[in-house]
Amino acid sequence: MIETIEIDLTDDQWRPPFTLSGTAWALIRAGRHVLGEERLVGVSPLELVDHKSRLVRAYSARLGNDQREALDGSGVTIVVCTRDRPRLLEGCLAAISLLQPMCAEVIVVDNASTERSSRQIAESFGVTVVSEPTPGLDRARNMGFHAASTDVVAFVDDDARVDKHFAGALGQIFDHAGIQAVTGLVLPAELETYPQQAFEMIEGGMRKGFRCQVFDRARVGLQAFRVGVGTNMAFRRELLDRLGGFDLRFDVGTRTKGAGDLDLFWRCLQAGVPVVYDPDVLVRHIHRRDRRGLLNQMRDNGTAYAAFLESRSNEWPDFAGSVRRERLRWHWSRHVVRPVSAIARREFLELQMAIFELLGSLQGGAALRSETLDRKAA
Repeated sequence: MIETIEIDLTDDQWRPPFTLSGTAWALIRAGRHVLGEERLVGVSPLELVDHKSRLVRAYSARLGNDQREALDGSGVTIVVCTRDRPRLLEGCLAAISLLQPMCAEVIVVDNASTERSSRQIAESFGVTVVSEPTPGLDRARNMGFHAASTDVVAFVDDDARVDKHFAGALGQIFDHAGIQAVTGLVLPAELETYPQQAFEMIEGGMRKGFRCQVFDRARVGLQAFRVGVGTNMAFRRELLDRLGGFDLRFDVGTRTKGAGDLDLFWRCLQAGVPVVYDPDVLVRHIHRRDRRGLLNQMRDNGTAYAAFLESRSNEWPDFAGSVRRERLRWHWSRHVVRPVSAIARREFLELQMAIFELLGSLQGGAALRSETLDRKAA
């Protein structure tokens, strides 16, 4: 097991967990600001106290004096979509209840759950509950942002755990009138099983770095996955209305297996709206705990990205050449070079991950065509 801990360089009262042993991944922060990550091997709690002093010196240039600025989350609505995962939802809402400052409202979208447990848990936290009777994560997201009463709508999944500064960080960023779309850092909530560790160490997890970035159309091209992930994204409601919300063809639970977040990021950029990435907007995600879950996720990711590329080629003819080049890059790096390297290193789970993603990718085009026909028929 790899432990996940936090080291606050500005907290004089910080003490390492006494249970620390073996390997740990430590998030380095200065109050509400995220600075970086340290991977510690064989460090005892007492050694970690000395290590913190070294970290203070190493990060001294980034230890600002703006910690006393008041944060305001009153303009933010957090939307959590869930379906028959009451225990995960409970953990998500428990983390939201600890926000400092608190957001304006929390909306739980109960997406075609087969029992009342999720609704009962949401009601026990005193949050707003709305129902979307048709299964589909993007259907639920659209329902959620339409129900929101604030200008800014943030989306987190029920298997995510928001940082206590989440709403305040978003409020501070969206205080700038020109900012319309934001993504943030996603770190693992736990690394208890080998598949969870493999997703981070082999796949790179969901992280996009520890530096603020601004993504525009020219910088991203077709690689919308560079911008962020759906479990930590926020938009002005007016922008979501203008873009027509999430495209239901790219929905978890449909043939395309997802990519609704990538599609929306890409449409934002094509509309001339840059996406701001800020690691201070932090959530932790519970990755798939078993091998089968991880491999299924890799297969679904392959289907989703292939469907996303197919749609850009079909519906935006000017991008046909770019799509061909991106397909070639993707398949060569992910489905040729990667498995060959995995075989040479005898990393058989990595090989399986590459194979499952490739198998999923072969279904993407047909999946998109089927979903498109279904939408037209409806």
